[in-house]
Amino acid sequence: MAKKGTNSSSIKTTGTKKTTGTKKTYDTKTKKIKISGSLVGNRVNVLESELLEKLKSIKPEKEIIFDLTKVDYIDSRGISLCIGMYKECLKKGFDFSIESSSNVYRILNQINLTRVFPIKEAS
Repeated sequence: MAKKGTNSSSIKTTGTKKTTGTKKTYDTKTKKIKISGSLVGNRVNVLESELLEKLKSIKPEKEIIFDLTKVDYIDSRGISLCIGMYKECLKKGFDFSIESSSNVYRILNQINLTRVFPIKEAS
């Protein structure tokens, strides 16, 4: 099971960087939503509201990457949040994937979410 961490979480939305040669550019078709802290209990209710607001501001036909590489602990409510965000992205026509820490990846893989949507373990 992933290690319990702090109760603070933050959400940050960024474009993704692409490097061609020595030049860095931003991929305007991809939005990365970064989550940090723990995805547990009542915190998930607050995060869910914030995430739904963020999704409203993102234009259709974007790829959404749910970045959980800084999440140190996830419980059943956090897993439900991932599934809910996936469903919301499908409704809005977004492609959806998750990047996660090795602990979170292990949990999501054990419950076979890797068969539902792409989940990449960060190195």
